[in-house]
Amino acid sequence: MASPNVEGTSNATATGGSQMGVVVGSSTTETLGFYGATGVAKQSSTGVTTVAGVIALLQALGLVS
Repeated sequence: MASPNVEGTSNATATGGSQMGVVVGSSTTETLGFYGATGVAKQSSTGVTTVAGVIALLQALGLVS
């Protein structure tokens, strides 16, 4: 298996012990994108009341097209 491509200095943090997990981004202004999409800052679902609104949020992340 190839090594993951992690760029930057603090993209992911893994904690040990019984509480294993990964934190991606340490602030809401850091960006994240999937499948080659340009990264976007944390999305807010406040005011999203339709399926189309949820789809738009997922599209911004690159999770659906």
